[in-house]
Amino acid sequence: MLSRRPLWFWIGLFLIVVATAGGVAVVFRLYHSSNNLVETLITVVTTGTSAAAGLWNLATRPGRAPLPLHRAADELAEQLRQEWEQTATERGLTRPAPTFLRWQWSPRQVTGPRAEAVAGPFAPLPGMEPVTAEDLSSGAVRDLYRLYAGLGSGRIIILGQGGAGKTAAGIRLLLDALTHRSAVPTTDRAPVPILLTPHG
Repeated sequence: MLSRRPLWFWIGLFLIVVATAGGVAVVFRLYHSSNNLVETLITVVTTGTSAAAGLWNLATRPGRAPLPLHRAADELAEQLRQEWEQTATERGLTRPAPTFLRWQWSPRQVTGPRAEAVAGPFAPLPGMEPVTAEDLSSGAVRDLYRLYAGLGSGRIIILGQGGAGKTAAGIRLLLDALTHRSAVPTTDRAPVPILLTPHG
C-alpha cells in the first residue's frame, strides 16, 4: 500500500520530517531554560503532523479519471445539441414548420470555380459521399450539410442580405451535423461542429 504513493508524496513527507526535526532542535536550543519549551514543542510537532496528514490526504484522494478524448467529444456534442435545439426553438426555427429556404451558387466574385471547391485535400466526412460541381448549383437548406460534408475544399460561405436566413441556415447546418454525427458508428464519428461568430 505504501509503495503505491507517488514520488512527490515521499519527497514532501521527507521535507516535512526534516523541517519538523529541525524545528524541534531549534526549540531546544532557544528555549531549553524557558517555561515555553513544552508549548513551543507541541506547536512545532502539531504543525509538522498536520502538514504530513494533509499531504497524505492529497496523495490518497480518489481523483476523477480523465475522460478519453472520444467520450469528451461525445459529451461536448450532446451539450451543443441541447443548447442549439433550445436556440432553434426560441427562434421559431422548428415550430411552426420552418420556412422553406433555398440557396444557389453566388454570382459574386467571392469564390473560385466550382471544380476547385469540390477538388480539395479533404475526404468526405464519415458516412457521406463526395459532391460534384453540379451539386453546387442550387438546393435547399436541408442539403447544406450533405454538401459541406462532401466538399473537398472543406468550406462553405453563406451570403445574403439581412433577414435572408443566414443564421437560421447556420443553426440548421449545425444541428444536421450533430444529428449525423450521432448516427454513425462510435469509432468513425465526425468532428464536433462548433458555431462561432466573427465578432465574438
